[in-house]
Amino acid sequence: MKPLYSYLILFTGLASISTASEKLLDYWDETIRLFGAGDTKHSIDCFAEKNGHKKVKAFQYDLSDKVCGDFSVRYTPAQSQSSARFGFMTQLWQNWFTLDPNFQLEFHMKVEDPSVQDSWQVQIVDAQNRVATTTLIGANTQGQWQAFSMSLSQFKRPSDFDLNSIKLVQFEAGNFSPDAVVKFDKIAFSKGKQYLGITDKTVDQRMREAEATKRLRTELSMQKISNHKWPLMKAFALLYLNKDLEQANEVLSQGLEKARKGHNWGLFEKSMLCRLYYYFSKRSGTLKGRMSAENEKMLLAVLWEKTYIKNDIHLARQSTWYLEGSENHDLNAKSACLVSARIFMDEPEYKDRIYPDYGFGGGSFYGHSG
Repeated sequence: MKPLYSYLILFTGLASISTASEKLLDYWDETIRLFGAGDTKHSIDCFAEKNGHKKVKAFQYDLSDKVCGDFSVRYTPAQSQSSARFGFMTQLWQNWFTLDPNFQLEFHMKVEDPSVQDSWQVQIVDAQNRVATTTLIGANTQGQWQAFSMSLSQFKRPSDFDLNSIKLVQFEAGNFSPDAVVKFDKIAFSKGKQYLGITDKTVDQRMREAEATKRLRTELSMQKISNHKWPLMKAFALLYLNKDLEQANEVLSQGLEKARKGHNWGLFEKSMLCRLYYYFSKRSGTLKGRMSAENEKMLLAVLWEKTYIKNDIHLARQSTWYLEGSENHDLNAKSACLVSARIFMDEPEYKDRIYPDYGFGGGSFYGHSG
């Protein structure tokens, strides 16, 4: 049998997509990273991009006390190094909302601290760090959820303040008691029927934002990965960024040599080798001309060595539900077999090679001792 054969992989749980597009949903990974706290000398996002938008200790999800979606965000001032200023970013990826003075800033808030001030300063900050301010009256909600709506027109703002790039909403509330808790939920900008979610969003809004920010998110990820300790990861990022290709290919050569000497089983290397091929190879890459000819030849040799035993024809004849180890191991192994087989089908030095038919099972150490 030639290298290309078929695997039938069934995915369940995605049979349908909800048509309730207006239902507001929380996003576990993103929402908590919108929130931050700090002192009065810095905006709450001053270190956000440097630390990869990691969540701040003083903010946690509250699953049992919420207004909308799956959770609210709970802020515990005592856990913050500075509680003088706290609040949230409107977006993580600079895809600011298009707004005008008729939009309302809406949020639900619960303040559990009877001694906190009832009057807070509210600041909105644009992308150029220009600040507009107003006062929030009734901020001490006495432990009850309360809906707030503040027109952007009521904020005192500089003449050059850009409403179309509001990046932060910050609160200055004065001192909190040691056991104070502040909770936020269902934060958005709205005008009439227009709803622009900050925390809880519709599926349609999330899809639009994911598409709009894809390039920036990828670039930032690659910049971070370009300093990775694993050579193949680092090499991929450098090649993708098209930065110092001589260094990138040297790092890739080191990674391929390390992979060649390593064990043939693994959840990382084979998928990365396939990805490197389809991005940077001269034959099939979407970003051709960045990988050296020597590295491309070595990549194919390493990929063949690591997949040809896994591609035992006997295993390909088994039931779709025959698993190699756990389900994630199985999916990783079978997808690497299928994708590598497609690669070798079109490679002149490999297309006439025959996969083995040993007739014995799978498992993590298939074809090797152990």
